[in-house]
This record gives sequence, structure tokens and C-alpha cells, in this order.
Amino acid sequence: MDAWSIVGFIQSGLLWILAGVSLLWIFRRIEDAAAVRLLSPVLILQAVTSLIWGYVIAMELFVARYSGAIYTAEATNLRLNGPYWWVYWLLFAAPLVSLAFLIPRVRRSMPVVAGISLFAFSVVCSGLLLGMAKAASP
Repeated sequence: MDAWSIVGFIQSGLLWILAGVSLLWIFRRIEDAAAVRLLSPVLILQAVTSLIWGYVIAMELFVARYSGAIYTAEATNLRLNGPYWWVYWLLFAAPLVSLAFLIPRVRRSMPVVAGISLFAFSVVCSGLLLGMAKAASP
């Protein structure tokens, strides 16, 4: 199992929890400051996981560029500039949106937390499904 999958599974689990809890708080209209403080460490952990995600992708691009392997450089160039370049960049950028959780004002707003977590969760899960389908194909 590669680093993409491990970080993706951890990140999707955290995003699933964040989306569920924040939507529950929105629909139940819970405005308790203690409840928001309880969710704050999970939001910071999600932001740290997003940093790890960005580091994994940056290292993959770095190794592909400077490894000297022709196939790896061509495959990376196809990912970055090919017909589905937007999918690759979306999979790269969407989890990094979770870095907004490092801002305290964003962490205290449950509608913003719900929006960011639902967006990133949908992109990360679709990326994991795409990666598993790619690994299962011969």
C-alpha cells in the first residue's frame, strides 16, 4: 500500500467524522462554545493530515522529475498536462483546503466547517476509489 492510500484513508475518516458532527450541530442548532472547543483538536489534526498529503504529492512530483526514469517523467507530465489534468490538480488541491482549519475563526464556524469537510471528503473519497480501481486493473 502506498502513501497516497494511507494518508487518504486517514484523511477521509477524519473528514467523514467532521462532516457528520458539523452537520449534526447545524441541524440541531447547537451553539455551545464547549462543543466547538471539543471539535477544534480534530480540525487541527485534519489540517496536519492535509499538510502530509501535500508533502506526499510534492515528493512524488520531485522524485518523478529528478529520478531520470523516462517512463516516470512521461507519466508525470501526462498527469500534469494531459487530458485529465484538472482531475489531478483537484485531487491535489481539495484536501489542502482543509488548511483553513488552522485559522481559529474558521474553526468556530460550523457552516464553514461543514462546507469544507463535505467538499474535501467527496474529492478524497472519489480519489481513493479512482486509485483502487487503477490498482485493480491489470
